Amino acid sequence: MEALLALNPESPTTTFLAVLECVAKHQLFEIPAALRPFVAVDHRPEAIAAEEIIGVEESEPADGTELDSPASLEAWRAFLETPFRQTIPFAEYISDRRPFGTHQGVKGLEFERVLVILDDSDARGFLFSYEKLFEAKPLSDTDAQASC
Repeated sequence: MEALLALNPESPTTTFLAVLECVAKHQLFEIPAALRPFVAVDHRPEAIAAEEIIGVEESEPADGTELDSPASLEAWRAFLETPFRQTIPFAEYISDRRPFGTHQGVKGLEFERVLVILDDSDARGFLFSYEKLFEAKPLSDTDAQASC
């Protein structure tokens, strides 16, 4: 637990993969089958590198799910490479505790997914920036002081 707690959750270098590797290395929890290709478990000498995912052949585990298909492995790799610090903002968003959310009555249950395009140039707003909100653009000194 000390190794896990020693990870800095605010650092952009602390990714979900770093957390997973720590959990696996110290055997804190059983690693789910979908995540095992990314860590050294079950006597495997090393985890799968991102470049190796392309060469993995389609296969199905005994339970019939496609956990280790190339597309699934690429999706897991993309997720695992994201910063762990996104956990709290995501939890706040799904709990409706963020300033932005999807509250449109237009989107009904007939659509499985909806794509929303956020563009600062068309937003007509000057009190916020989508690019800064989603960390596509760094905060200014004034923004950083206001967030403290």
